[in-house]
Amino acid sequence: MRTAIFVYEATTLTITTTEAGLELIPFETSEAPGLTRTRTVLTASSSITVQPGIYKIESTDRVTILSQGDWQIALMTSVSKTPFPTPRPKLPLSLASVPETMIQSFFATPDVRAFNSP
Repeated sequence: MRTAIFVYEATTLTITTTEAGLELIPFETSEAPGLTRTRTVLTASSSITVQPGIYKIESTDRVTILSQGDWQIALMTSVSKTPFPTPRPKLPLSLASVPETMIQSFFATPDVRAFNSP
């Protein structure tokens, strides 16, 4: 399962999960300088301050995400391998010039057949 998090203003996210070792993964690109961020390992209930940008969590089970204000984030979840998310929410201003293909690549799920090819 993939959860996309579009953050429009700096906020604190409270993320709850039943899985160990999940990561909050930030979208990074040279197209948006100054957005260098690191991955954050999540616990059963994590409170994390995030800046505007795009993040994802890859999990087996659903995760619950709350923010200080509903208007500060947009969430989407997908269990398929199709390009994701479609239609996507409006991009945070800091990523407005990033090509759609880069965002789709960030959310892409590896094709298992590629690992089994001789």
